[in-house]
Amino acid sequence: ISMQHAGFLLLGAVCCWPALASSLSLDVDVAIYGGTVAGIGCAVALAENNISSILILNSTHLGGMYSGGLSGRDGPNFPTGGFPGFVTDTLGNNFEPHKALQLFRAALQNHSQHITVLNKQGGLVRVERDPAATQVLRSLLTEANTNVTARYFVDASYAGDVVLRSGTSFTYGRESSDTFHESLAGVQPPWHDFPTAVSPYTDASNTTLLPHIQSQPINLTVGAADDKVMNYNFRLCVTKNVTNRIPFRKPEGYNASEWELMRRYLAHTVLNLSDFSQFFLMRALPHEKFDLNSACDQNGAAFNSDAVGLQYRFPLATSAVRQQIYNSHVAYIQGLLYFLANDPGVVPKSLQQDAQEFGLCADEFVEHGNWPPELYVRESIRLRGEDVLLQDDVSGSRGPRCTESIGLSQWSVDVHVVQRFAVKDNRIGSMVVVNEGRPLKAQRPRSFVACVPYKTLLPRQNETTNLIVPVCISSSHVAFATYRLETQYLVAGYSAGFAVAQALEASWRSKERGLPFPLQQVDVPRLQETLRAVGQVIEP
Repeated sequence: ISMQHAGFLLLGAVCCWPALASSLSLDVDVAIYGGTVAGIGCAVALAENNISSILILNSTHLGGMYSGGLSGRDGPNFPTGGFPGFVTDTLGNNFEPHKALQLFRAALQNHSQHITVLNKQGGLVRVERDPAATQVLRSLLTEANTNVTARYFVDASYAGDVVLRSGTSFTYGRESSDTFHESLAGVQPPWHDFPTAVSPYTDASNTTLLPHIQSQPINLTVGAADDKVMNYNFRLCVTKNVTNRIPFRKPEGYNASEWELMRRYLAHTVLNLSDFSQFFLMRALPHEKFDLNSACDQNGAAFNSDAVGLQYRFPLATSAVRQQIYNSHVAYIQGLLYFLANDPGVVPKSLQQDAQEFGLCADEFVEHGNWPPELYVRESIRLRGEDVLLQDDVSGSRGPRCTESIGLSQWSVDVHVVQRFAVKDNRIGSMVVVNEGRPLKAQRPRSFVACVPYKTLLPRQNETTNLIVPVCISSSHVAFATYRLETQYLVAGYSAGFAVAQALEASWRSKERGLPFPLQQVDVPRLQETLRAVGQVIEP
């Protein structure tokens, strides 16, 4: 299946917006869309070069997942320098979410002369090109009716919306194993981590599947391409400290029958699911807090806080649909926690006690009802650009490609469950529940320090010359599964800022029609020299 898309076609879905009440028009050198750490790092880098930028927050939260609950920081093991090094050194590997938010606010305040933050801008209505030079982006319009004209654009969003709305080539889902000759690409062998005694059906008629099992047609051909992304969840900040604890609430519309699959799983599993640390991935934070995450390779991997099947529409969705997806994930995880704390019968006593004794932290995410404001979007669309980061690059199969490196990446091929379905188990002659998406442990390469080539952040020059993309980079699904860490977004965003600064300098020197100097023509050796000078680590 080919997943190449022309973003211009998608604009039809948002062409007929109602008139908005008020408007704001701005003309700037650099517009950064997305308040993630990549966007913050880019804005800081530009400010260090005395270049002003506008940081457009497409939500009310600054820092994305870094300050939105992902407080037990994943890898990498290589050193970082410059502003990324300052962030990681200051916060460490385990920190409270509000501490990260305070750090990011202070960093932007320290550069307030050069950084303007636009809050609560929502999604993008459209991105326009220069009619006289169609490879050049000219402006974007947000749902808050802010029109920003800029010489350079940075797509620092998790969704890749500037790419999506501008007509720049992108892809999403999983390539086939043949597309780039990647052994871990495409559909994976299913994991039989549900006991065989767990029936996928509501009753003995074997006609209706239980909730949380996908019913749409499933392609089981290992290595086949599809348009599915891995699941999403929230990273909760929880505590047992009664002076700072808000008990898990019963979500509106809670239906105990929705959790029958979990009920059967707990009734038949032989695994030790005695407490939260066995069921979830729990990382201790300061002041008796914990980062609660889904478990992939441990006991609770079969069914936990990863909301399998709710994520599929997100990559191409409108803001309204994404809000629905956000709400459905909130209801899912709140329902799961309430089930564990209150359902009688099969929940192990010590696990149920943990569910009753843990709660949300009263001093975190206060403006959002103590719930994390950021949905953990593990992947959305991916740029299809000048270069493509592949499995061979991140596994060490051909060594790091560091000639044009602007930063490093290191993590395992960390794909969470993509789909859950029922399949016939020929050993017992009946249907069983399986999860699919995560490569089998024995097939995954070791964690490897890879170089991120500059051109993986860039669209093709014949398409878009003044856009750089430090989050949804040009990579395969497999390679992105190793790249998708907050620290690596921060590193890439910081380097992107220096690349834009260099391009702006070249633009100011050029007299040719006043067009922005193409980012694809930036002198990469000179950029690397600049990055090394500020402490950025770009080689293993």
